[in-house]
Amino acid sequence: MFLPVTFIVLLIVAACLILGIWLLRQAARDRRPTPAGDGRHAMDALRCSKCGQVEPVVAQFCGHCGARLT
Repeated sequence: MFLPVTFIVLLIVAACLILGIWLLRQAARDRRPTPAGDGRHAMDALRCSKCGQVEPVVAQFCGHCGARLT
């Protein structure tokens, strides 16, 4: 009686370990960077017409040359 119960408990523990490892690998697969860069999402941006610096859409002036962004 004791041996089958121990065997069942060991099977459950092994199944939990396999599931845990599989979930960790899935999470690692989802965190891989995009082919275009380092994994950051593309942000909305404006390019300065004077110097070519890329600035966020919310910026009003270029951080490089000070020109007004339109």
